[in-house]
Amino acid sequence: MEKIGILTFHASTNYGAFLQTYALSTILKRRGYDVKIINLELENRSLSTKTMVFYYWSYLKFKYARERFLNLTQKYRSSQDIKNNLPDCDLYIVGSDQVWNPKITKSLYSAFFFDFLPSNKKRISYAASFGEAKWPYDEDKTQEIFCYLKNFNAISVRESSAVNLCREYLKLDATQVLDPTLLLKDYSEILGNKPILRQNKVVIFKFNKGKKLLQFIKDFKKIVNQDDIIVLRAFLGIFSRYFKNIPAPSVKQWIRQIATSSLVITDSFHGVCFAILFHKQFIVIPAHADRFTRIESLLEQLGLQDRIFHSYQEILSDTRWKSLINYTDVDNKLSAKRDESLIFIDKLTTNSL
Repeated sequence: MEKIGILTFHASTNYGAFLQTYALSTILKRRGYDVKIINLELENRSLSTKTMVFYYWSYLKFKYARERFLNLTQKYRSSQDIKNNLPDCDLYIVGSDQVWNPKITKSLYSAFFFDFLPSNKKRISYAASFGEAKWPYDEDKTQEIFCYLKNFNAISVRESSAVNLCREYLKLDATQVLDPTLLLKDYSEILGNKPILRQNKVVIFKFNKGKKLLQFIKDFKKIVNQDDIIVLRAFLGIFSRYFKNIPAPSVKQWIRQIATSSLVITDSFHGVCFAILFHKQFIVIPAHADRFTRIESLLEQLGLQDRIFHSYQEILSDTRWKSLINYTDVDNKLSAKRDESLIFIDKLTTNSL
């Protein structure tokens, strides 16, 4: 059995980060590979005492999911740590997610270009993302990254903008592929056997929070015919008659809330992915314009640009979100993209290179 090592953002207390790791590793395991997650953790961020309590509560739930569903190597702190005790694999994959975004990887940025691998090791990227449409590296680091990437057997990225960035700044060709969460159709291993029944509720999952969101929920409640509005991981310690707050759902709860909803409102890339997977009506509102390319690129591929709204006022005044999504058309487009991405994986996880 061939061994594959994946380097990605598996350890984050972030639903998308965990689920894209789970999805890619599951797809490879179902193809008969022995899959390991290279357990390199990013630098810890500083948190307030109040936030730390919430973070730790959430951390324990993600820790449980990682230990149950991911095959982790020993823990590493740096590239040198990995180099000193390299997991023995036939192929190394970096991705998916924003593994090439230096704002996230910081001092560990070069590790995500496999700076620790000997030259004879087979390596590829799968759905790697820069996170933004602008090139994030200076001239010296650009040359350094080129030297790493020219040793890759193949490069694939998540957004069309990333294809352009590789071509313009690195003079390298990259293939655009789907995020692995969209490759995996079956999440029953996480969800269990309990039936997924649609409920008349709106689920809101937003990273960009605050008083404006709270006011929007009040206003939206007046115009939408829904029994409940559920807010996932938003207002810690706030209770309101306008919505139900689930401040730190488990991964299973997070997926199930989306899967059983009738409408999803989100600024999250993976929130959008799971809304699409479960055929939900959804509204997307960008949190940060410079990081919206990842969602925009996906929606363009699937012909869903009309689900983008640029302000709360636009949602309240423009009723196009009430138009039902034609999921027959979306599924046809998604199926074609899925096939292309799986062909990329199957070709490069063999000995054909």
